[in-house]
Amino acid sequence: MVSPVLALFSAFLCHVAIAGRICPKPDDLPFATVVPLKTSYDPGEQIVYSCKPGYVSRGGMRRFTCPLTGMWPINTLRCVPRVCPFAGILENGIVRYTSFEYPKNISFACNPGFFLNGTSSSKCTEEGKWSPDIPACARITCPPPPVPKFALLK
Repeated sequence: MVSPVLALFSAFLCHVAIAGRICPKPDDLPFATVVPLKTSYDPGEQIVYSCKPGYVSRGGMRRFTCPLTGMWPINTLRCVPRVCPFAGILENGIVRYTSFEYPKNISFACNPGFFLNGTSSSKCTEEGKWSPDIPACARITCPPPPVPKFALLK
């Protein structure tokens, strides 16, 4: 015969096992957000990771469901910076850069005898485009000097 205390305790343990445990706030991932973001989640509740603007996902899963164990699965999702296209070669000038990733800047300078037609720097945007557009180097041209009265130009 089973004692009433043992039966009650067994029923309690069974209820706890079936009810599951709550999941804690999910891990923060660099350059990512979680929706919905709460301090705890009931088993069966879902969360979705999204990369912040200017970043794209690489590997891993984005959607997770809180399991009965109360422990989130290991998240291998990575959000990496968007990459702008190669800026090209600035004819009669130079492009200075460390990387073409969001939100980096590149700068431009022209060789002697040329001037910059456009801005001296561009930024890699959230969309992966350079803004403002890449400038050009134009030759500096001077008009002929004025000829003073009663003088000859040689």
